[in-house]
Amino acid sequence: MENIDDLIGYPLGGGHPAKGNRSEFVRLAIEEKLEREMVRFQNGVSAVPKRICIGWMVFVGHSVCKF
Repeated sequence: MENIDDLIGYPLGGGHPAKGNRSEFVRLAIEEKLEREMVRFQNGVSAVPKRICIGWMVFVGHSVCKF
C-alpha cells in the first residue's frame, strides 16, 4: 500500500493521473488491464468471455468492449 501511496501522491495528489485517490488508481488499473485484454482478444491471442467483458464495462463506467 505504501508503494501505491508514493506513486499516486496520497493524500495530497501528485503527477499520477489518480492524483492521490486510491479508488481512482484501482479504476484506472482495471480499465488499463481491460484495454490490454481487449487488444489481445481482437488479435486472437486470448479469449475473454463476453459476460466478463460486460461486467467490467459496467464497473469501469464506459464501453471498452466491442463485439
